[in-house]
Amino acid sequence: MQQLIQSLEHHLRTVPQKLQKISLSVLEQKPQPHKWSKKEILGHLVDSAQNNLRRFVEIQHCPEPYQIQGYAQDDCVRINGYQQMRIQEVTKLWITINQQIVRVWKNLPLEKLPSKVLNTDGSESSLQWWITDYVRHLEHHLQQIFGGIEDVEDPPNTSKEQRIKEHFRIDIKTALQKLAARKDGYRFIEILQHESMRIELYQPQEVDLQMPHKQDELYVVYSGHGTFFNDGVRHTFEAGDVLFVPAGVVHRFEDFTEDFLTWVIFYGPIGGEAK
Repeated sequence: MQQLIQSLEHHLRTVPQKLQKISLSVLEQKPQPHKWSKKEILGHLVDSAQNNLRRFVEIQHCPEPYQIQGYAQDDCVRINGYQQMRIQEVTKLWITINQQIVRVWKNLPLEKLPSKVLNTDGSESSLQWWITDYVRHLEHHLQQIFGGIEDVEDPPNTSKEQRIKEHFRIDIKTALQKLAARKDGYRFIEILQHESMRIELYQPQEVDLQMPHKQDELYVVYSGHGTFFNDGVRHTFEAGDVLFVPAGVVHRFEDFTEDFLTWVIFYGPIGGEAK
């Protein structure tokens, strides 16, 4: 829990400084007419903070299981008019709400973390899962804002092959360097992102504490071996194996070797693809 708090506080300190380095034209540029600009992505994070602040409070005092209510994300971004707001206003709003989230987390009794939550797709999770997922969701969108700056600002003479080499491919050595550079204790790092697809490098240590995810996912084991628990079934795995986990399914790695390392690929709609 302390690591999650430190991660959120770190982003509250560093995001405003990073935003100042991006020109207004880049912040307001839409990759496609129906896609969010970087400013609108930050606005979506404001909406996420508002909705999740309410959840973090209500889960602690409402009867279990707490029923998660979704919200119309595109409509919220449009109705709030984030694209027309000054970036300083959007940033201040995002900071203020997240500062309150930090206060709620710091005052949260540890015995409340396992509180049962009923997700919008009918699966069960916990308050701990929603807190962890909030930080993952936040970092996913911050990667969209800051990680894609080079794509927008590529000079006209940059070749397509060069852009692909720099932005659509990453080698294991570079990925491990990015993972080692994390200062918040997390053992995963998002490497590539396109539309609904996200690719991470994951290296748990001793115990795998992950919770069910909102998207379908694939694990491509890079090294190591052990046991994989997937929807109530256990089986062994080794380097080179590909493991599929549907959205919302309880899963974890168990009894894995010290050299265990895996790629994680999230894809498709929230709740998983239709069965």
